[in-house]
Amino acid sequence: MNLNTYLEKFSGPERREFAEKCGLAYTHLSQLANHHRYASGKTCAIIERESSGDVTAQDMRPDWFGGVLPEPTKRRSAA
Repeated sequence: MNLNTYLEKFSGPERREFAEKCGLAYTHLSQLANHHRYASGKTCAIIERESSGDVTAQDMRPDWFGGVLPEPTKRRSAA
């Protein structure tokens, strides 16, 4: 599940508590949830641990952790 959906389950104080458990400022967590910033690999691992796996590193950074990648472009053959 994505981070924003996960955080919607909690009240404002609970979200702040979750941010604190993750070692993040609440504003940073909010920016990550709303895709205004990208999480580091370390932050992804911490959020995955603190959410008990509800939000995975792959959910947060599919570009790093095995999400769907775009098809490679085809090379043109020499004419």
